[in-house]
Amino acid sequence: MNSVINPPRERFDKDRNADEVSVTTEAARFVVIEDESHVTTVELITLAHTTDISTSNITTMQMTTTLPFSYAATTYNKTVDYNITFNNLTTVQTPYEVPFSYAAIIVSAVLLIPMAVFGLLANLITLIVIAKSKTLKSLFNHLLFSLCLSDMLSALFSPLPLYRQTWGFEKWLLTQPLCKCSFAVDGLTTYVTTIHILLFATFRLISIKWPISFKKVSIRQIRIIIVCVWILGFACAFVPYWLMFKGVHRERNSNNPDANWSHCSLDPAWINEFITYYKISYPIFIYFPMASIVIICPAIGIVIKQRRFKSRTDKLGAKSKWFFLCNDKSPDPDSALLSHHHTKMTLGIPSQANTEDKESERRLRKKERNAILQLAFITGSFLMGYVPNTAHVVYTTNVALENMSLRVLEWNLYMLGYIFLRFSECLNPIFYNLASSKMRKESKKFLKSCFGCKPCQEMDCGGVASGSSQGQSSGSSNGVRTTNVVL
Repeated sequence: MNSVINPPRERFDKDRNADEVSVTTEAARFVVIEDESHVTTVELITLAHTTDISTSNITTMQMTTTLPFSYAATTYNKTVDYNITFNNLTTVQTPYEVPFSYAAIIVSAVLLIPMAVFGLLANLITLIVIAKSKTLKSLFNHLLFSLCLSDMLSALFSPLPLYRQTWGFEKWLLTQPLCKCSFAVDGLTTYVTTIHILLFATFRLISIKWPISFKKVSIRQIRIIIVCVWILGFACAFVPYWLMFKGVHRERNSNNPDANWSHCSLDPAWINEFITYYKISYPIFIYFPMASIVIICPAIGIVIKQRRFKSRTDKLGAKSKWFFLCNDKSPDPDSALLSHHHTKMTLGIPSQANTEDKESERRLRKKERNAILQLAFITGSFLMGYVPNTAHVVYTTNVALENMSLRVLEWNLYMLGYIFLRFSECLNPIFYNLASSKMRKESKKFLKSCFGCKPCQEMDCGGVASGSSQGQSSGSSNGVRTTNVVL
C-alpha cells in the first residue's frame, strides 16, 4: 500500500554544522537527514493525533526538494515543496470512547427522573400551602417559600443536565437556549439556595440570642431581602453562565482543553474568563456561606444551652432567697407573708403563677426544639446536596483529564454529586413538614381537599353542628330552651 501526503509549504531552520533538522507538518513529524551529495531522506517519528500508523516495515522515505541546501550563512531559513511517499503504510482511525457505559446511563436515569418528578410536585405543594395558609406567614416561612421556589425551578430543569451528560454528550440535539439554561438555571439556584440557607441560620441565631431585636424585623423587610437575593443570583450566576456556555463541536483527538468535554459545555473562547469568574464567585457565594453555616449552627446550640443554664441558675437563686426568708425570725409582716407563700410552693402546693411559669417554659422549650430540628434538617440536606457538587467543580477546575481513568472518575463524581443534589431537593419539603406541626396540619388539609375529601375545618364544624342539634333536641325534651348562636 502506498500513501502520498502532500503537506503545505513548510519553513524550517537548520544550523550549518548540523546533519539533521526536525520538521513538523500537519500530517507527520519526521527528521530530515542530508548527506554530502545533497541526498535527503526522512525518518518517521510520529504522526498527528488523528491517525495511528504502523511503522514496522518503514525505515527510510525519500523526499525531493525544489532547491538544494545552502550553507552560505551560519543559520538559514528555507521553504521547500515536497511530496512524501510512505510504503507499506497502514492508517487506522482511533474511535473516541465516552467515559460512561450504557448501564450507567440507565442507572442514572432510573434514579434521577423519579426524583425530578417528586421534587417538582413536593415543592409545588409546599409553595401552594404556604401561599394559601394564613397561619404560615412568619419570617422563616417566607424564606422557606423562596427555598421551595429555587428547588422547584432546579427540579424542573434537572432532566437537561442528565441528557447533557449521557445521550447528548457527543451531540446536543436540543436548542442552544436549552443548553445555556441547563447551566444558567443550575448556577442561579445554587447561589440563591446557599444565600437563603445562610440567611435562615443567621435569623434563627438572632431570634434566639437577641429576640427583642429580631421582633423589629418586619415581613416587608424580609421580602425585600429575598427579592435582592434573586436579583443578585440572576446577575452573578445566570447571566455569566448564559454567556459562557453553549453547544460547541469538540475536537476529540486533539490537544485542545475541551477535547473531552460534553458537546454542551463551556465555550473554549471563555476559558480564561471562566477561571477568573470561578476564583471570584465561588469563595463569595459557596465557600464563605458554607463555612458560616457550619459555624452558626453549633453557635445556636451553645446559646440555647447557656440560656437554659442561666434559667436554672436564676431559679436556684430564687429558691435560696425564699429559703432565707422562710428562716428569718424577724417580726416583719411582709417577710412572714412571703415566707408563707414560698412554703406553699416548696411543699408542692400548686399556685397559679407557678403553673403558668412551667407551662410557659414548656412551650418555650418545645419551640426551641422545633427550631433546632428544622434548622438541622435544612442545613443537613443542604450540605448533603452541595458539598459533593462543589467537590466535583473543584476537581475538574484543578485536574487535567489526561487519560481515560481520570475522565471516568470525573464523570462519576459529577453524576454522584448531581444525584445527591436532586435527593436533597426531594427531602426538603419532607423536612419542612416534619419540623413544623402547623406546616403538617396545613399540608394535610390541602391534600385532603385535592383528593376530594372535606377539609378538616369543615369536618370539625360539622361535628359541632351535629352536637348542637343533639343538644337542642335533648334540651327540648327536658323542657329547657336552647339558643343557638351562629358565628
